[in-house]
Parts: sequence; C-alpha cells; structure tokens
Amino acid sequence: MTEEAPDKNPVIVDLRLLTSHAEAVPVTTSVEAAHTAFARETIDFIAVLADDQLIGMCARRDLAQQLSSRYGFAPTVRQFLMPAPLRVKLRTPLTEIFQAVAARSSREFYDDVLLTEVDGRYVGMIPMRTLVRLQTEFLLGNNALLETSRQEIAAKNRAMEEDLLMAREVQLAMLPQAQAPFTAGALTLRLAHRYHPASGVSGDFLDVLRFSDQAAGVLVCDVMGHGVRSALITAMVRALLEQLRPVGADPGALLTGLNRDLTRILRQTDSLIFVTAAYAVIHPATG
Repeated sequence: MTEEAPDKNPVIVDLRLLTSHAEAVPVTTSVEAAHTAFARETIDFIAVLADDQLIGMCARRDLAQQLSSRYGFAPTVRQFLMPAPLRVKLRTPLTEIFQAVAARSSREFYDDVLLTEVDGRYVGMIPMRTLVRLQTEFLLGNNALLETSRQEIAAKNRAMEEDLLMAREVQLAMLPQAQAPFTAGALTLRLAHRYHPASGVSGDFLDVLRFSDQAAGVLVCDVMGHGVRSALITAMVRALLEQLRPVGADPGALLTGLNRDLTRILRQTDSLIFVTAAYAVIHPATG
C-alpha cells in the first residue's frame, strides 16, 4: 500500500460560513419534542448533545417513521442516532471534505455534515446542497485555470515556433549562395550543395570563400548535438570565419585561428561542446 502525496495547496475556507443552522437537542429529548424542533426550524437533520458534547445526529425521516408507528412508550432521540454521520473539523481542507462525502453510500450521500471545533464541540450543520454547489464552483474554477494555462502554453509554443522559423531562415541565409563557375584554363569548377537539417535548425554548416577567379576555400563543420544550441554555435563559426577571411588561402592558419577563437568563447560556458571542421582550398588551374 502506498500513501498518497499530501496536497501541496489545500483549499481551506472558514467552514462556519457553510453552515445552515446549529440546532441541537439534548440526548434525553423525546422523539415528539425532537419532531417539534424539526418542524419549527424546517430542517432535516439535528445534532444530539450530551453535556454539551456532540454524540451524533438524528434525521427527520427516521423520527417521522417512529412517530407514524406510535409505540406505547416515548423513546428519546438516543435510540435514533444515525449510525455514522460524517463529521469534519474546522480548518479541514475542502478537498478532503469532498473526498469524504464522495466515499459515502448513496443513502447517506445527501445527509448534512456535522461541523465541530478541533476539540469536538459542535459548531453547526453543513447542508449537502451547499457542498455540491461549492464543489461545482471549485471544479469550474479549476477548469478555468487549466484553460488559462493551456492558452498560455499554446501562446508560448506559437512564439517558440515563430522564433525557430526565424532562426531557420537566418541559418539558411548564412549558407553560400549560387556562384559563378571557377574557370582556369581548360578546367571549370562548379560548387553545389544540398542542405537538409534534421529539425527546424541544425548544427551543420558550410561556406565557400572565393579569393579570386583562380581559387576558393570550402569549409564544412558539424557542431555536436542539434537544435537551437548547435545552431547558435554555427552562427558563431560563421562570424569568426568572416574575420579570418584574410588568411583563407592558408588552411592551417584559418583552422588554427578558428579553433583558438571558438575555444576562447566556449570556455566561458558550463557545457562541453565539440565542433569538428574540414577546410580545403581548391585551385582549378592546378587541380
């Protein structure tokens, strides 16, 4: 058996405000006198006390049945105490009261609920109709909160999707655009690529550096992982590559500078990130 986790946010109200009456009779009260109290107050349930201590409650229906049969003696209300009336104490969370009411049998479901002080002193009766109305309002309020949360989450998801779409467009814009062929003597070099990210944005990146009509540098890199973080690193690589364009004709100098600058930036983060890259300078004239 496992215990249920306690409610982190119990709903507690002043239960006195829910009571309809606080009528009570001594345990020695006769059935006739109790029936008169029922009629006078037009109530269906009444508390029964013994020396100001609550011992139970009686229902109008049970006393009415007794009076209709009219035995030859006048019993007291003690003989007609309800078997197990539901009692709740002040400061009891509403959710616990709702659960206790729901656990009652169908015959007892609409019976009033006895409200007592923490020390057991009688406070009053809470009608079931009041609890039903309160539970309905409670559920409607929760549904409204859930709907509000759903709308907020949906709005955040739409905003995130719009941000990812913009990030994708920016990332695609950083890719090399169509370029004229490189022609050197009898040789012609044409560069083409197909970029298909696994998700909205990607950690893969390529670029072409054209130095002259005789040479071009081609860089292909891959950032560990995928998604927004990897895409952000590729944007950093793209910016660093522009700064290193003056040494683009020397693969060793370009990759050394790229590794140095990228390491200096990523060292400031708490995450371990790997980036792999390959760079080549192509000379069509010499092959």
